[in-house]
Amino acid sequence: MLQLGLSMILAVMDNFNEVVQYAIITSGVLLNLLFNSYPGQILMDHSIDISNKAYSGNWYDAPPKFQRLFLMIIRRGSEPCCISAGKMVILTLSSFSTVNFHSIDRFLRSSQISE
Repeated sequence: MLQLGLSMILAVMDNFNEVVQYAIITSGVLLNLLFNSYPGQILMDHSIDISNKAYSGNWYDAPPKFQRLFLMIIRRGSEPCCISAGKMVILTLSSFSTVNFHSIDRFLRSSQISE
């Protein structure tokens, strides 16, 4: 989507109103992706942190019933919770930056080819 927005901005460079319109749309798409990726990053960080904190506690001094519960928490926390987009992309800040990098890279390559 970023590549398409940047391409449209270049295509209508003569008309200032359309450039502003496409810039606002492209910025809105980027902000939407960022606002969906940031909570995914926080969720993943906190789910990993739960496992680490449960493991670093003195769970081995607890009664066996609680030890089993702590082991279940540690085992469940070893695989972080995540928010995905259609089970294709996990929404984190690293995926946000990767998508932006590849979109800009494709845009630059396509603009070099068209010159």
